[in-house]
Amino acid sequence: ADNNYKRVLGCGCIEYFKELKEKGIIKYLGFSFHGKPDVLREIVENYQFDFVQIQLNYYDWYYGTAKEQYEILTEHQIPVMVMEPIHGGMLVNLNEEAGQVLKAVDKNMSYASWALRFVRDLENVCVTLSGMSNLDVAIENIKTFSDNTPLTKEHLEAIRISCEKTQSQIGVVCTGCRYCVHHCPKGLDIPYLLKLYNEYKLGGTWRLARLKGENPLKLPSQCISCGACTRMCP
Repeated sequence: ADNNYKRVLGCGCIEYFKELKEKGIIKYLGFSFHGKPDVLREIVENYQFDFVQIQLNYYDWYYGTAKEQYEILTEHQIPVMVMEPIHGGMLVNLNEEAGQVLKAVDKNMSYASWALRFVRDLENVCVTLSGMSNLDVAIENIKTFSDNTPLTKEHLEAIRISCEKTQSQIGVVCTGCRYCVHHCPKGLDIPYLLKLYNEYKLGGTWRLARLKGENPLKLPSQCISCGACTRMCP
């Protein structure tokens, strides 16, 4: 994260891992990044790495920093490993408007396939990580990556428009990584509360009724605006 990368880089671990690499104990040295593009650029310009893992999906490409981070790594000839290609499940649970845009172009392609193929077509992506909850999902992912046919301009335009439809109906984008939860001094389940907020924004005030059954000490009103969560949010 942006607030601790200097401590990590200055503690001697990079030198230690480089020694292991020279001895052949490890083959590739890289890191997983959850910060801002300018911090990523500073790191890769001052240290040599064999790969970097970033959050990359078509939604973050248009509405986040994924494109800028990808371009920084490509500029420095560092292969990209992708996490969250489906944005924590958000891109397989599209709202009706966003989904219809994709289905109008290819009604047989699953939402997950759209997301995975977008990432797969990026030349500097070497590995894509995908959370798979059951065997059917694993089989579908294998099928997606077994077909190397690239997305067309029509596909890419549909993705862009679908993103617009998704963006217009989301209050707060959250992948549910829960990094923020461990740093909340009030112990709030922030991803859960954001989920309720998004449902409220999409479906009406009545959706907040679920808060009545929650512990009063774990409600949004207990937030003290300390900023600990935002500092940890990727």
